[in-house]
Amino acid sequence: MTLVQLNPSRNLVSRPKEIDRFFNNFNLNLEESDTVWTPRVDVSENEKEYTIVAELPGLKKEDIHVNVENGYLKILGEKKSEEKTEGKNYHQIERKYGKFERSFRLPKLVKSGEIKAKYENGVLMLSIPKSEQTVAKQIEIN
Repeated sequence: MTLVQLNPSRNLVSRPKEIDRFFNNFNLNLEESDTVWTPRVDVSENEKEYTIVAELPGLKKEDIHVNVENGYLKILGEKKSEEKTEGKNYHQIERKYGKFERSFRLPKLVKSGEIKAKYENGVLMLSIPKSEQTVAKQIEIN
């Protein structure tokens, strides 16, 4: 009989990746995809807009593309690897390089033509305005 140390958080660590795969890669054949890494994002909303904030460290603005097509907003691009110097022995490489993509299904009532994007200090912020029909209004009762 061998003793195994119990680590209750061990299974929790992989959960975000599973959730990402389910929601963001739905209907995609991952085996044929050349996507190498997935940027982390926060999605929020207020009364007037949805906001997506994506962490894209080490990228230039020119390496990032944001598209809206068929009701989906896509953030895609490529993080190019740094050239390795001859004679340098790497003991660990954790940073991810290569192509990335994130897709989000947009609600029907957004102003997709008015989406604004801002990239600063490795963070991409997208503002997606809601159409008038989606903004909550208080109806006065007479």
